[in-house]
Amino acid sequence: ACNMAVSGKDLQTNVLASGIPCLDLIVYLEPILRPLATTGMWSSSVFSNNVLKVVAMTAGLSLFGMFLVQLLAEVVGTPLLLAANGDIDRLIHDMSVLGIHLDTFWKWLFMLTQRRRFIQLLRQMESCMCLGVLACPTDRLALQDGYLQGQGIQRWAVPTKLYEVLERTRFRYWMVTVVWSVLCVLGASHWYFVPLLKGDDSLRYDAWYPFDSQQPTIKKMVYWMQYACSMYSVMILCFFDCLLVWLQQLLCVQLRYLAGNLRELSRSGGAFSVDRRQTLAVCISHHEHILRVMRELNAFVAPLLFLQCFKNMMILCLVAFLASM
Repeated sequence: ACNMAVSGKDLQTNVLASGIPCLDLIVYLEPILRPLATTGMWSSSVFSNNVLKVVAMTAGLSLFGMFLVQLLAEVVGTPLLLAANGDIDRLIHDMSVLGIHLDTFWKWLFMLTQRRRFIQLLRQMESCMCLGVLACPTDRLALQDGYLQGQGIQRWAVPTKLYEVLERTRFRYWMVTVVWSVLCVLGASHWYFVPLLKGDDSLRYDAWYPFDSQQPTIKKMVYWMQYACSMYSVMILCFFDCLLVWLQQLLCVQLRYLAGNLRELSRSGGAFSVDRRQTLAVCISHHEHILRVMRELNAFVAPLLFLQCFKNMMILCLVAFLASM
């Protein structure tokens, strides 16, 4: 708990140095970070229950190991299919599936290597929120009272306006994540099971296996393995993309917060007092921080988007070349 009186510039210095009590974006993003943590894309510390952590990590890493084996089988099997029969339509189908699975692997590898940079991005966003609170008279007063009463670790010490905005925004994030996840599951399941219900029990895509995958019993096992790997791949892409949506929405919250603070400042009227000048300076700093975080977020995801576009372009060029032969 904070046990020292903080006011004026001392409050601003303290808040920017230590952050707002109980405002931790990693905790705020736990619902979307936990699925990523099961694959090693995020630290397992987001799980508070040790039993749940062990179960989730064991299941997630087992599925990821199976996914890597399946991905290797696809990488080897796709050229073999072309060499065997030259079926362009089937090749396009297989390369589309392979492209989705490669996107999954690249995003897993990228998140694994850039996790520390991502954490720094979250801390920068927390600094943005601190500046937004310092520029809002009601939130600033609530935060100052929390420090003065030595109860900075209590939940109510988080400014009411900020807390309410974050809770409303979090509900929208949840809705987007749930709807997008359900659509991904339904789409992948439809692709697998509708042909099966129509009597087509062929494998959904081609891959190379060191055994005869056409034997009835083995074929069923391979079929379900392909389904599990495809579902796993789709869900990783879904949660990764939803994480970016959460971050973009948090930036939108900051822009609305900044606009509200500037409107309140303009309504106060009268000559610019020392407090109003300080508030305007904080608003300018808040805007600069938001732009800096936007640039950092863009730099964070730009390599993935470029790689994805480059991969799609290479596939299109290859398909066009093969079709013209």
